[in-house]
Amino acid sequence: MFRLRSVLLVVLAFLLAGQSMRAVSVKQLPPVYRHWLTQEVNYIIESPEREEFLSLKTDAERDAFMKSFWDSRNPDPGSEINTYKEEHYKRLAYANEHFGNYEARDGWATDQGMIWITLGEPKQKITYPNRANVRPIIIWFYQSPTPALQSYFSVMFYQRSTGEEYALYSPYQDGPNRLVTGLETGNEQARSLQQLRKALGSEVARTAVSLIPTEPVNLSEFSPSMMSDALLANIRGLADNPLEIARVNRNRREKVTTSILSSDAPPEVKYAIVRDENGHATADVFVRLSHLDVGIAGARKSGGSGYDLTLQQHITTADGRAVYDTVSTIAAPLPPAALDVARHKVFAAEDQLPLEPGKYLVQTTLTNNINLQAYRVNSTLTVPPRSKSLAVSDPVAFAGHPAQVAGQRLPFTYAGVRFAPVGVGTISLHAGDPLQAVFQLWLPRNADGTWNKQPVAMHFYYGSAASGAKPMDEADETVDPANADAGGNFASGHTFHTDGLEPGNYRVIIRATQPGSPAAFGTMTLRVEPTGVPTAGWSAYGPPEPQQEEMKRALSAEASGANQDAIAYLTKDLDLHPQNIRSLGRLATLLAEQHKVHETAQLAERPAFRDAVDMATLTLVSEALVTTGQPGQAIALLDRQSKLQPLNVMLYTELAKLDDQAGKHTEGDVARKQAMAIRPKAATPEK
Repeated sequence: MFRLRSVLLVVLAFLLAGQSMRAVSVKQLPPVYRHWLTQEVNYIIESPEREEFLSLKTDAERDAFMKSFWDSRNPDPGSEINTYKEEHYKRLAYANEHFGNYEARDGWATDQGMIWITLGEPKQKITYPNRANVRPIIIWFYQSPTPALQSYFSVMFYQRSTGEEYALYSPYQDGPNRLVTGLETGNEQARSLQQLRKALGSEVARTAVSLIPTEPVNLSEFSPSMMSDALLANIRGLADNPLEIARVNRNRREKVTTSILSSDAPPEVKYAIVRDENGHATADVFVRLSHLDVGIAGARKSGGSGYDLTLQQHITTADGRAVYDTVSTIAAPLPPAALDVARHKVFAAEDQLPLEPGKYLVQTTLTNNINLQAYRVNSTLTVPPRSKSLAVSDPVAFAGHPAQVAGQRLPFTYAGVRFAPVGVGTISLHAGDPLQAVFQLWLPRNADGTWNKQPVAMHFYYGSAASGAKPMDEADETVDPANADAGGNFASGHTFHTDGLEPGNYRVIIRATQPGSPAAFGTMTLRVEPTGVPTAGWSAYGPPEPQQEEMKRALSAEASGANQDAIAYLTKDLDLHPQNIRSLGRLATLLAEQHKVHETAQLAERPAFRDAVDMATLTLVSEALVTTGQPGQAIALLDRQSKLQPLNVMLYTELAKLDDQAGKHTEGDVARKQAMAIRPKAATPEK
């Protein structure tokens, strides 16, 4: 290993020399662009973006890059108001005003400034002034603003001496010795911890051992894990975190460069909950324009004629916790005859949202990339838990003939059959047009756990206020759910006849009864339009995102507090997609939070570690290996990653410690030298 490490040290020196050359190019930038890169966006710009910016030759190219940079981060792509950019500059201004030297406006370069700019205002701030034998301490408490970090955590700062900036505290690299003064503790971490506990209380002492409230600690001794340092590394590297990169990349796929939010009546956004053979729920989304739009199809910017739209959805829990975002490109060419038909029918966009049971807030933005017209709707979506009794899903009105699509995850698909929707919750027709409806029966379980597959009696009817709620067009039918899928779901349907109906609204009701279970109902509104009011419509959907379903379910479960379910989804996702580093990182974090040390250590066997992984994930897994008595495997893992990772102080520091513990002091010295060679570059903000 020594010879290999010597070679690595030579390579390290070469790479550092390359970095020095790059630093000269930064200094050669015109002042306005140097300031933007090094002081304005240095905590949020991705490493590849930084390199790309440095490769630009003209100010015009730099201006275009900066515009694209902010556009790709705009939560409302194409909107003139970029709330992300506005919030970022508010944070930057606050950091420069309250931290560092106000005259120099260098608060951004302080540890407090870095945290504030990256994470925003904390949920709680507690200041502990100078006490006897204890340095001034500040603790900020956060509820995670991103799935890339733990759900809740603290950040601690301490002041080495009067007048100095507050420094970021690391339980692993600093320890309580850095927080106390005097010689009473003999520079022993355990004694310093007791002194801190006596002066400021157990909660502060606990935070000095771990920044993560859910991590168990022993205050009678000092034995910190590296979970807190993994958290700090994740915060520092948030711009390069796969979850953050994925969010930005979704926006980069937008074709919109500018758009106008329409003041016309917004579209109707409706949801139909569908369950699969595994019992998982998906919300099928139906976004129907409220009026005929002749500009829905035309000359596309990519060439030829057709339609080109972007459907973006931002999902949060009812209490505002981020779940995930989706961006779907709905586009296809159309021949002239089909183009004319599309312009004279009302358009609807379709999508799918895999979600766990719960209540969600969804912001939907539909943008026509041909005429840059955009619509935005805020709606509430409730995914019900599985009922213990018989239930009927939301009925969906469809047109045409269903198509077999077995094995494909497409919107409005039941038992491998795709139905072209024309209405969810509400359907507009002319008198005489048939109303075809499809729905799922969700069967209850028997006492032995099997699905109750006894025949289900169905009663179909509709009525109106004008008829005194008297049922019209009643029909009875018995269905046999013997072919229900493994999840207890059975697809069924019915055709309602509307001959002779007067214009107006009617309530469609589907009632299902089964022995041993109360009656279940599904309803929708039938709107009969006068002759001349267009009702015919068409819809389209984009390609499903690959390798996303299990991850989305995991994010949904985690946001709802169902961490065990999230772990199961992430594990399944890694089984299906072994190289998914994003799932690996979330799984390692959740397992560590649940104190599942052996399961965390077993992640080292995952194929995803054949590529470079983020330092937070690597730290959690290597520490779990050591805790479970596998230090040799931890050293091997870190050594392999040292050849794949960008230069990283934490990696070499941990490698040196493990080498020393294993008696490999020569290798430990080499790793320490590597860490020291990188440390000045990593610790000093570029000005």
